[in-house]
Amino acid sequence: MTHPPKSIDGIRLRSFGASGFALVITLSLMVLLVILAVGLLSLSSVSLRSSSSQSAQSTARANARMALMIAIGELQKATGPDQRVTMTSGLQTGPAPAAPNWTGATDVSPAALTSDAKSATIQWLVSGTNPDPFMTLTKSPTLNQGDALKLGTFNISPTETTELLAPVVNVGRGRYAWWIGDEGSKARVDLAKPKITPTADLGRLAQSQSPLEGGFAKLGNSLSTFTTGGPIDKTTLISMQTASLAAVNKTLATEFFNDVTTGGHGLPANVVTGGMKVDLSLIFDKSQASKKFGEVYCGATPSSVIWNGTQIYDFATKTPSKFYLSDAISKNGSLPTGPNWGNLWNYATLWQTVTGQQMPLVGGHPLVESDLRYKTWLPYTNHDQGAFRRDVQQTNSPV
Repeated sequence: MTHPPKSIDGIRLRSFGASGFALVITLSLMVLLVILAVGLLSLSSVSLRSSSSQSAQSTARANARMALMIAIGELQKATGPDQRVTMTSGLQTGPAPAAPNWTGATDVSPAALTSDAKSATIQWLVSGTNPDPFMTLTKSPTLNQGDALKLGTFNISPTETTELLAPVVNVGRGRYAWWIGDEGSKARVDLAKPKITPTADLGRLAQSQSPLEGGFAKLGNSLSTFTTGGPIDKTTLISMQTASLAAVNKTLATEFFNDVTTGGHGLPANVVTGGMKVDLSLIFDKSQASKKFGEVYCGATPSSVIWNGTQIYDFATKTPSKFYLSDAISKNGSLPTGPNWGNLWNYATLWQTVTGQQMPLVGGHPLVESDLRYKTWLPYTNHDQGAFRRDVQQTNSPV
């Protein structure tokens, strides 16, 4: 009996083992390469999606910044000049507009005035070409649909909401819209009664002329906690969101979005002739009597007189055309008739006559010597008879 050489079998066995190991290694490397390829493909897909999303976000931010700059520019152009007046679209007569909370601006300079105020040109501070608050807008559900963008949501009642829509403007990449709200037409909720009550009569009178609280608690419901001296310190409210937080009412800011604010401000602009309104406090102040402001600015020199037991001012007219305020009634000052600076002067200095808790009742002085009331207005039925011709029966100021 013969046996095959073991050395040959061993060599064969070792050869078969090496080939199997190489196959396993090859298969493992192929699996690894497949996993790596799948991973790289997944990573590139995520990167592409992320890059596309970031590009869309960058485009949206750029469009939003552009809309903001355009809105600020339109606001400055429409309301920057002094002779401009703003209003909300809901103030228009006739049927209620579809968008009652758009802000409009109109030019009231002499060159722009029309015989019919209703035909005045109004520029609406909202995006779009020739926007009209009466047109019906369709919210854009996708990029290429609808003609309006939703800019916000606010409540029109505690349980009902509505959307703030603005006409869209299409650009090369994307769309944008903007809207400007008039904070000056809203009531301020951050005004509070002064914590210190003056003891002097003049101090109490001065405080009575200061802005008072709006009495929001009287409206009840979500504003019932805004009582005078209540738990909410209204002077600390810096936004309607903080007012919502203070009132523990998350819908407060949206419910009164178009009606209440914490930051409404105004400028004393003279919309008739332009420039700022003039503060007449110093002109009427007794401490400035030596500077002859009355003659310079009002066309008359004041002098203190006693009228019905009360100290008021009489006037020596120097420039009648300046002293009398109505050119039509006074015929450019040639007639001593009509409202005059003396009426305003005496009205502005009534506080000087306060005694205790009382202020004497003083008629308009100097007399306007003019029939400013209609005959059918009570108690002016005898306005043109006998002594009533000189306004004796009237105790209200002609101001």
